[in-house]
Amino acid sequence: MMTQSVDFQEQVSRQWGWIALRGVIALLFGIGAFLWPFSSAWALAVVWGAFALVDGGLALFTGWNMHRQGARWWPYLVFGVVGIVAGLISLAWPGITVIVLVYTVAFWAIFGGISQILAAIRLRKEIEGEWALVLGGVVAVLFGVLLLARPLPEAIVTVTWVIGFFALMMGIFTLSLAFRLKSLGTAKP
Repeated sequence: MMTQSVDFQEQVSRQWGWIALRGVIALLFGIGAFLWPFSSAWALAVVWGAFALVDGGLALFTGWNMHRQGARWWPYLVFGVVGIVAGLISLAWPGITVIVLVYTVAFWAIFGGISQILAAIRLRKEIEGEWALVLGGVVAVLFGVLLLARPLPEAIVTVTWVIGFFALMMGIFTLSLAFRLKSLGTAKP
């Protein structure tokens, strides 16, 4: 039983760099949303679509690497596919209304948050500090639910700032997890 735990720790800790890259991209996206509040749904759709596509691709790549190492990888697959589909929808119809974009982002956040919470449940037996992934998942789900409850089509700047704040928080939580995973790889049981 202990060797399986050590093997899983080694497999997950090898992915820390890809997870950190996802966190950095989320931080950059969040900063950009605050510095340049987009004046049209088209600009936001293109920028967000590119972000979701890249983030989804990185999640799939992480999942593929974990699959090759025999680790549980399906939460990354789910998150990656949802991100890629949401990104493609936004890029295919950049002139969509703010409401459609808000719903796309909301469902992406809800499904992504649920995937993160499920991954944290698996990691809780393997590492300490999995709370960052749980907290990030809870923030994502709450953000998605709030967007569904009251979309703000008349205030694209407000929506952009909310999305930017969400991206900043997700970036911080993802980087926190990545560095925790890195320390697992350097710690010798």
